[in-house]
Amino acid sequence: MDPAPSPFLALPVHIRKRIYRFAHLLRPCPILIVPRSRAVTDSPAGHPGPFCRSEESASEGALESHMLLGQRKCTCPALPKQLLLINKALHRETLEILYGENTFAICAHETEDFEAFRMISNDALHALRRLVVRWNSVPFIHAHEHNNGSCLICRAPVSLWRSESMFPEWKLVCQLLARSLAPVHLKLDLIINVQDSTTMHRIFASSYCLPRLLDCNIWMGREVDPHMTSFASLTAQYLLTKPSPELERNTRKAQTPLALLPLEVRRRIYMFTNLRYNGPFLAKGNEICVKDGKFVPSLSPECIHATCIKCSTTAVRCLCRYGLEWQSFSPHCQCRDLPVKLLRVSWQMYADAAEVLYSTNIFTFSGSFLNTLKMLQSFRPETLKLFRRIRFEFDFEQTKAWDKQETSFLSLFSFIGKHFDVSQLLLIIDTNKDYYACLEREFGEPTMKNLYDAYTSIMRWVKFSLPGLADFHVVLGMFLGLETVFEKHVMGPQYDSKRGNRYAKAAHSSDVISPAISNWKEVSEIPSWHRPL
Repeated sequence: MDPAPSPFLALPVHIRKRIYRFAHLLRPCPILIVPRSRAVTDSPAGHPGPFCRSEESASEGALESHMLLGQRKCTCPALPKQLLLINKALHRETLEILYGENTFAICAHETEDFEAFRMISNDALHALRRLVVRWNSVPFIHAHEHNNGSCLICRAPVSLWRSESMFPEWKLVCQLLARSLAPVHLKLDLIINVQDSTTMHRIFASSYCLPRLLDCNIWMGREVDPHMTSFASLTAQYLLTKPSPELERNTRKAQTPLALLPLEVRRRIYMFTNLRYNGPFLAKGNEICVKDGKFVPSLSPECIHATCIKCSTTAVRCLCRYGLEWQSFSPHCQCRDLPVKLLRVSWQMYADAAEVLYSTNIFTFSGSFLNTLKMLQSFRPETLKLFRRIRFEFDFEQTKAWDKQETSFLSLFSFIGKHFDVSQLLLIIDTNKDYYACLEREFGEPTMKNLYDAYTSIMRWVKFSLPGLADFHVVLGMFLGLETVFEKHVMGPQYDSKRGNRYAKAAHSSDVISPAISNWKEVSEIPSWHRPL
């Protein structure tokens, strides 16, 4: 006769889950998997735990995933390991909750870090849903600076070179996951700090045996070249779209229902996602900013809160996202969150979503021209032809010392002229920052002539590199009267940007800025040394 079921198991599932949460089985912070020698307390056989480093074992500079600038550690209580020892039924449910509802992390700096993961039972691995693997890395290049061999935020070592001996262990981990996981169950974040493309290829090659993943993000720990970034993106896309053996035998089933709809219907559906801005603030809402060749987050005008976790560029990709002192989280944040995962579902969905993303938004480029060029070179040729509106914001230091920037600017615009669909492209040249720089400090005539020479050089290269441009808008920081002169020089004497060929310009700067400002004449008038271009 079977023993009577535990009264606890007779409760409804949602009640039991709530009790598990109060018992701290569900944790906001990721659970770090470490060898038993570095665990804080003992745990039942087959279950290394509680999966975090003790203060005694963490040497100076070692990785502590729950420490931020040495000021705050994870305050989660110890895992209730006693729940695993009551009976088989409760053990099984506790195991499913523990591994199915929490995020686990491997910080791989030694071979024994992977060996600890292999101690986990097959039942536990089958229930695993979220895994973060950090391989000798800074958490995220856009969020963290690194110096003196360690991350300034979480003290992660960034220059250890022990990867050679860890390749076999990583391969065994991937094979273990492949045997234990069902398709479309695991969310994987792979955070790596590789120093060459050969190492990266060896790491990714071991992951190809994994089943199709529910989500996959690959973050590079340092600056990498476009080839490495592109290969990481393709690897993530492959792991997200990898068909199961059953679907490979039936290609019709392998397609998502959306893929069976007509092209125009699919585009219309994508228009209702955040790939296209649908809010009331069209002037800024549909703008996507790129600085020094990297996408940067921007605060939505709809968001009434000063900062939130989506708007901050600091520690967004830290393992522990809670309790950060320099950012606040608001559930009411309305910041636009691009659904980039749509680009990873399948090649067809990538093509459809990319067309909506790049053709309906304004991309604002700023910073280094060479970094912007490297970023654009990493795009597929067919993707580059989807851009419809691009803006270039010039810093005062760029226009002031234009002789040092001219060569890289010409290389960038020559690339745009060769690979973009110029006949459908709106180009905006924006030097408005020059006005604010000159407002703060008074510059003499030599500086003003340098700015004028920079403006005229930019216009000449634009006309030379982009013949047949669809629309062209100029926003100057100085000499506002030259805006229409430059636009007509590039587009032709009959061109009026306020009407536009496709995108009309609201007004020229001289129509907007008040003549009441003290230096109105210097800002607005065409300089006396101007000659026809």
